[in-house]
Amino acid sequence: MLTPTLAPNPPSQTKTDSDMLHVRETVNRPVKGIALRGNTKASEAKIEATAKEFEEQFIAQMMSTMFSTVDTSESLAGSDAEEVYQSMLENEYGKIVARSGGLGIADQVKQIMLQQQELE
Repeated sequence: MLTPTLAPNPPSQTKTDSDMLHVRETVNRPVKGIALRGNTKASEAKIEATAKEFEEQFIAQMMSTMFSTVDTSESLAGSDAEEVYQSMLENEYGKIVARSGGLGIADQVKQIMLQQQELE
């Protein structure tokens, strides 16, 4: 008499199951904070400066995307200097917006960096 055998799981199902298991293990793993070389901690002033710089760069990147939709070919007659000038202008706009209150990103980044540093 023949005994029925179960077909092995299809490879895609097995891969999906193992991927989900990996995600579950990753989520349940204890989180470690950030650590600097020499196991030192950054000062609050250094973290605040870094968070503000991050916000400046983020805003500048948003400005870059925004300005890419505007035709500026007539501003410097399409010269090579136009791209350099436009990039510098976007960076300065980012700094100005961040200095005048920003978007609140620097505060959030600072909080997260301080929390991560305390976990170590």
